[in-house]
Amino acid sequence: MPRSVHIKDDEATLDQTVDNATLSFGACRDMIFSKKGCKSVRQALEAGSLLLMHDQKEWTHAIPPQPCVKEPRISLTFRRVWSYL
Repeated sequence: MPRSVHIKDDEATLDQTVDNATLSFGACRDMIFSKKGCKSVRQALEAGSLLLMHDQKEWTHAIPPQPCVKEPRISLTFRRVWSYL
């Protein structure tokens, strides 16, 4: 079974003063949030849900495999990227 990959949105090009927004479509899936020294938090992402994430330098997030979920899911994530042009 594939493992989930924890993502940390801490790239230097991302604007950390603005929340990330994730819009979910399709099957309901769980997202796990983790922070060193804290208990992990699980949040269900239902179809049409909008999740705002902040403090991404401290937290990681992942969507673990759920073999019982057979329906497809699409997630659109919006981040502000710094432009150095």
